[in-house]
Amino acid sequence: MASRRSRTAGGADEDEDDGADEGNFTNRGLKEQRRRVNEILRRCGVEDPKEVNMCLKAAIAQRFLEPDFSKEDPLSVIVLKTRCEDCNKRISVTMRDLLDQGNVGWDYEDGSEGGGVVCPREDCHWRAYVTRLCLGNPEVDCGKFHHHCSQCPGYGQCIGDYRNAHCEHCGNHYFTGLSGFPCPCGGDEDDDDYDDDDDDEEMGGGGGGRSRGERFNPRDCPLQ
Repeated sequence: MASRRSRTAGGADEDEDDGADEGNFTNRGLKEQRRRVNEILRRCGVEDPKEVNMCLKAAIAQRFLEPDFSKEDPLSVIVLKTRCEDCNKRISVTMRDLLDQGNVGWDYEDGSEGGGVVCPREDCHWRAYVTRLCLGNPEVDCGKFHHHCSQCPGYGQCIGDYRNAHCEHCGNHYFTGLSGFPCPCGGDEDDDDYDDDDDDEEMGGGGGGRSRGERFNPRDCPLQ
């Protein structure tokens, strides 16, 4: 889809359709970063950069990975080499292989269908994810420990276990599990669907929590 462009008050071009559903671009610097990454991907022939794996875009934004425009396919740059865990076939994983990889490895028990690592043997169906691209330390993973948080600034970052979550209140990551545990910071019932009143009732009253609307100081969070 072609990008529509508009002018800001300062005269700079902005992509109106960029960022609506990709990452957290809250200041001018991050928006410039997004514009640069989208331009790079479009030069590589990617029609809609918004659909590209956010971990890969974060790696490009931080220059951990860069397309090679001297090649016929700029995205043929090899990210890492590995072996199939089923047949031991050698696999070279390129940037293009990771364009459509999922941001979270929810399907690790179902064959990792969202992973960008695919065994080239036709009779082998092994797949996997590449995680931590955004940290400059790519690793192959079945998906259980591939979770790229899209709520962090810019294109986000990998936070490991797929059961980890981003706290809307303190901005840190915590283990929420499959039961939806709240952040250790106490959270905010409006942000994280966490109701202090319900807990007080279950624990026999108490009232020791913060009152509604009282904000938590992120520096007090034990995960800092």
